[in-house]
Amino acid sequence: MSILFAATYPHRVTGLILGAATARWSPAPDYPCGHESDGMREAMERLARRRWGEGGTVDWFAPSLSGSARARQALARWERLAAGPSAVLRLLRMMCESDVQAVLPSVRAPALVIQRLGDRVIPRCHGHYLASHLPNARYVEQPGDHLLWMGDTDALLAEIDHFLGGAEHRPAADPAGPHPVPRAPRPARS
Repeated sequence: MSILFAATYPHRVTGLILGAATARWSPAPDYPCGHESDGMREAMERLARRRWGEGGTVDWFAPSLSGSARARQALARWERLAAGPSAVLRLLRMMCESDVQAVLPSVRAPALVIQRLGDRVIPRCHGHYLASHLPNARYVEQPGDHLLWMGDTDALLAEIDHFLGGAEHRPAADPAGPHPVPRAPRPARS
């Protein structure tokens, strides 16, 4: 969604930070990534249908912690608080149908693409693809699993801080001119 927003409203985006991101989920003739995604999608569908809320996502999102009962309990709670099983199934379907490949060349904002080396959900190919197809991207690999808030967060935040400090914090000029920001109508008073 953020990639599509950056392509559509370049005057409103000063930089794009993409962690564990994809241009699309599944493989295609013009997209070499995603061959591993079918197995993950099927596993997540099984989890959503049968064991959602028990912490089974730890095996995908943080496999280095899958032996930890505490991590499994924490992710079980996160699963229950984040979404119900039917919402997870809808989200998986939406992810499988999304494809922003065509808009990547039109993104003018600088981008930081962060890829975790042990990510079973979004393997390295996806991050490499994004970085090589976004005109102004920097690619960074870090050790760790899919969950960016776990592991060496100091190194992650240092990369983000470096990107924000080095990025130009002005949106690129839009050749079509400024776009008005839509406002919600005010409720009528009685």
